[in-house]
Amino acid sequence: MISSLMLSVHLFIFADDCVILEFVHQTSSSKVLWRASDENGRNRRNRESSILKSIESGAETLFDIVAKTYADVDPSVWIYASSNVRLHVDYLAVQDRLPMEFSIQRFRRTFGLHFLSRWTWVYLRSNIMLKDQTQRRIRLLTATAVVGFAVFYAVKHKV
Repeated sequence: MISSLMLSVHLFIFADDCVILEFVHQTSSSKVLWRASDENGRNRRNRESSILKSIESGAETLFDIVAKTYADVDPSVWIYASSNVRLHVDYLAVQDRLPMEFSIQRFRRTFGLHFLSRWTWVYLRSNIMLKDQTQRRIRLLTATAVVGFAVFYAVKHKV
């Protein structure tokens, strides 16, 4: 017997930035509900606040904002953090919460090679302190591959 299947997704956003995703999977005889709430809404607001503080203290480029906001985090994850910073800055721009002297155009020009070259320097410098030679070599090769890909991409697309 073939049962009919219905799946609906509901997204609720509340004033206190709590997000609830509700997935309802319904067959002819049962209803299954899976609910996930954003318990990290506070963490997101704190990160947004620290990004805004970095900008207010003079950070103008993607790298500067990432370096100030994620100073307590291993530089190997700063590339992932840069995506988060870009989203937060775009959100702050839409909300008109950025300082007047902050140039969103200048900020956007610092994404590609500008960010990667400065990140590579910090990443390699942090690896000099590693005592494990194998780990140091792996990180050096990873950084070289990332930069090589970025340069290849920039040359190919004339960025």
